[in-house]
Amino acid sequence: MHADAGVRLVAMADVFAGRVESRRRALENQNARQMAVDDDHCFVGLDGYKGVIEASDVVLIANARRSGTRGGQGQALNVNFAACG
Repeated sequence: MHADAGVRLVAMADVFAGRVESRRRALENQNARQMAVDDDHCFVGLDGYKGVIEASDVVLIANARRSGTRGGQGQALNVNFAACG
């Protein structure tokens, strides 16, 4: 996560619980000062984004997916953002 020092991540969501946990651990290792996501603010399921919106004063929604060739060669990550506040 590369963001202004005053920015804190307070909630996360994914369709799968394992992905929320693995990304949370990775982000905590990368920049623990900006991570404020506790267990109660990890949301799972197709409507998990609703929990993120309710838990936050300002919401920046990132929708990410991999693109590129099959087999992991030449993959890129496409990320779309939407901010609400």
